[in-house]
Amino acid sequence: MSEGTGYSGPSAYQIASEVRSQLQSELNAIQNNISITNNNVQIVSSRVDEVDDKVLVIYREMLAFIREQRMSNRLNQAETRIGTIRQELEKKYGHYDNIRRTVIGILEADDLALVRQSTVATASENLFISTPHYWLAPCLVALAAWICDNEDLCKKAVKEALKRNAENASLFFALVTRRAERFQPSLLWIQRYLADQNEESLNRNAMVVLEALVCGIWGYDTEGLISEQFKTWIQKLESKENFYETQVSNWKTSFLSKRTSLDSQFSYLQKYSKEWQTLEENLVCASLHTQAYQYVKNIFDTPVHLPDFKVLLDEALTKLVTDYDDEELPLREKERLETLVIQYNGDEDKAKSLMNAEKSLFDKRKNFMQLLLEAAMNPEANDTNVALTKFAIAVSKYYIYDAYNDITAENRAKIPEKISGAFEQKEISSTYKYKTLFGEKTESQAFNVSEFQYVTKDGANELKMIEALKEKRMMDLKKALDDIQKALDDIQKAKKKNQKKLIIIEFFIGLGFFIGLGFFIGSVCLFILIGIIEIIYGLVAKSRMAKYIFYTRNIKEQFANLVTNETQEIRAFCSEVVDYREEFAEKDAKAKLFLDYIENLQGNEYIHVPASRRRVIT
Repeated sequence: MSEGTGYSGPSAYQIASEVRSQLQSELNAIQNNISITNNNVQIVSSRVDEVDDKVLVIYREMLAFIREQRMSNRLNQAETRIGTIRQELEKKYGHYDNIRRTVIGILEADDLALVRQSTVATASENLFISTPHYWLAPCLVALAAWICDNEDLCKKAVKEALKRNAENASLFFALVTRRAERFQPSLLWIQRYLADQNEESLNRNAMVVLEALVCGIWGYDTEGLISEQFKTWIQKLESKENFYETQVSNWKTSFLSKRTSLDSQFSYLQKYSKEWQTLEENLVCASLHTQAYQYVKNIFDTPVHLPDFKVLLDEALTKLVTDYDDEELPLREKERLETLVIQYNGDEDKAKSLMNAEKSLFDKRKNFMQLLLEAAMNPEANDTNVALTKFAIAVSKYYIYDAYNDITAENRAKIPEKISGAFEQKEISSTYKYKTLFGEKTESQAFNVSEFQYVTKDGANELKMIEALKEKRMMDLKKALDDIQKALDDIQKAKKKNQKKLIIIEFFIGLGFFIGLGFFIGSVCLFILIGIIEIIYGLVAKSRMAKYIFYTRNIKEQFANLVTNETQEIRAFCSEVVDYREEFAEKDAKAKLFLDYIENLQGNEYIHVPASRRRVIT
């Protein structure tokens, strides 16, 4: 540069002022963007909550859809399987049905005298030949021979029938002779049947004898014999060690199997309480009281309309001869499961639950009290006359009373004295967006929210729990703000440290300009460079400060919203605790209604034989 030539451009101060003005404008724009971003974050946060709720709804709908689809598939499978099982039953045991139908047909034909004796004899002999090993086949031949007055053939057939199945054959002949009003032979046959029985190992046909007693089929001659025999069985069973406790346990299991699930009205307890599963089970069990009372009351309110004496006997015979035999049990059990799956629209869990309760139905041998339990609790499975169901419940009332007392007491004992809830540990995230020379950037900062547990007995300490919640959240907020302040302090420390470095850098840069370009130009450039560096550094520092100021404001707002929401949830939780206690108490009170009803029953009032003396079974 020649001597005397002056610098005619803007001064260093003007350049610095212009840069500061532009940077201030940019800072104002950034501040506006921060405010807009803050508002957008709040909107996004609100929308995220809405999306979470919608996702939860969709998730539940998806689970419900999957469950419905599985149930639908299982229902179709059950319908296919039950057809296959019945085809197999028909293939293996269908010929038994021919004999079963023929027995009743022959008796009706004999009553009306519409069929020739030779036809009866021929039909029975043909069926005997086509159905080997079946106990009813020789019984049919004996019946036909008796009708045809063929004593020798009758004796041979009776002997063969007793050889194949003495229990069923004895009962069959007892019913046939009673139908023919041959009282003495009927008495002998029933005595023979009872003599072969063990009260701990009865076959299913003992139910036929019991039902015949209750419905009055045995009449005056044998009533005392049978009722005394049943009483003796009960006494023998009850004298055995732990038998009473076992029966009480069986009745408990049977009653509990009749529980039905409830639609929960306590969404906050379900969501937050650790004891919810127990609470739900308690409420379901308390609801059983009304179900049990209504079940028993409906039975005893149902009038007993006994048909004509001969019709009763035919029904008893039909049950005896049509009841499936032991070899059919596995297939019958499978058939029952598929039937229940269809009944519950593909819900296999419910079907299996009921099957477990009915498991004893498929036992080959049972004790006498087990037969009474089945007659009382599963009358539809055994096609039990309502008269027998009434009798079975009344005779078993002591077992029922103690069993239900245990159910009630155990359920009450399980009710938690205090119900706890908890808000799980989570994170609150704050997102900050800002513009740079290289485009828009996004930064996030996460802050921990600690778990909060609360306990209440009846909701009376609601305010204390809310105060404890606020204190807990204030501690969480303080920690979050401390983290922010620590970050700000680090910025200040870094600023002071960098300022020292900046002075050294500025000195050496200025020195270089002095040496290389001369004093004047070097001083001007030095001032410009120093100004630009300071402005850029200040801009960066201010931007970082703005970020943490945003975090501070945003986190305070989020914590305030969190406290508001959790406070409402605690109040709703306490309200549901009160409602739950009231509903449980209301349902639980119905237990006394059921127990009082059972206590007043008398077994001997439900035998429908007209007699001059009262029965002794109680």
